[in-house]
Amino acid sequence: MLTDITRDTGPDGGEIRTAVADETFRDRVQRQFAGAREEGVTSVPTFVYDGTGARGAVPPDHLQRLVEGA
Repeated sequence: MLTDITRDTGPDGGEIRTAVADETFRDRVQRQFAGAREEGVTSVPTFVYDGTGARGAVPPDHLQRLVEGA
């Protein structure tokens, strides 16, 4: 499925299959996910600014308030 998604937008299917099969890459991604969970990221998307987060599909005015500190 991932190779189908990227067919029209990025790397070819062979590059995707190689990256997915690469244990070093997989370990790196798993460490990044673990780090994100430790920082409180529980959903995608999560927007963080200056230590404050907004989770999910956040309307633009909420993101503006997040950045402006309102």
